[in-house]
Amino acid sequence: MFESLRAPLRISLLLVITILSSMLCFTIYWVLPRKTWSKIVRIWALTTTKASGINLEVVGKTNNDYFLNNYMVIANHMSWLDVALLYRIYSISFIAKAELRYWPLLNIMIKSGGTIFINRNRKRDILPTNQKISKLLSSGNCIGLFPEGRVNNGYEIFPFKAPLLETALQSQSKIIPIVLLYFREDGQLAREALYYGHNLWQTVCNTVKAKHLTVKAIILPEVDAGHFKSRQALSEHLHQMMSTVFNENLAKIKLKETKAPLK
Repeated sequence: MFESLRAPLRISLLLVITILSSMLCFTIYWVLPRKTWSKIVRIWALTTTKASGINLEVVGKTNNDYFLNNYMVIANHMSWLDVALLYRIYSISFIAKAELRYWPLLNIMIKSGGTIFINRNRKRDILPTNQKISKLLSSGNCIGLFPEGRVNNGYEIFPFKAPLLETALQSQSKIIPIVLLYFREDGQLAREALYYGHNLWQTVCNTVKAKHLTVKAIILPEVDAGHFKSRQALSEHLHQMMSTVFNENLAKIKLKETKAPLK
């Protein structure tokens, strides 16, 4: 019986969390200190992922500070839950596509997370956005970026968009690369959590119907952007680092899939 109720219950919980979070964003967000609000965002992230049936396993974390000074956190983009999961690890202001600014109800929550919006289709927007990001980094903020610029297909990490990494060079920032992988209980890749090829409602429904999903957040050694001469060199280095770890883990998943007994 619980199997049939799992999805409706989780959707209901997510709706309640969204409504309550929106109320907080409309009221106390404006008057709270940034660090206090960031702690509330962390609680939102925890409740949202738990309500969705997702467990988080952090691997390789070497910096235990939630608030980072002049850091950029980058990750591969696989699911609608990626942002919430990363909020559980670090206090981050994300760079996001401009369309999210106009999502009903969710837009106030997205803005309250310190999101920086960019229209990637307008090249003239990149320079002022980079200037804003550099200023935030230099003043002690942590900026989050999905350098692929879109969700990937679960089989590979797409090539990185280098221009936004320029800000890390300008601000002499440290970069923390994180590889995200979604697993089922049997150790196979949880493709139901992937956003690729689905709209938001479809991928939310696919995720909440599943049980015992775990996200492995593999935190790689930090990279000093100041050691690179160009954003392209930095982009290629980060992509190679993350792709190597992603592909190694994907190969283990495929090996388990081939060894799985036939049903």
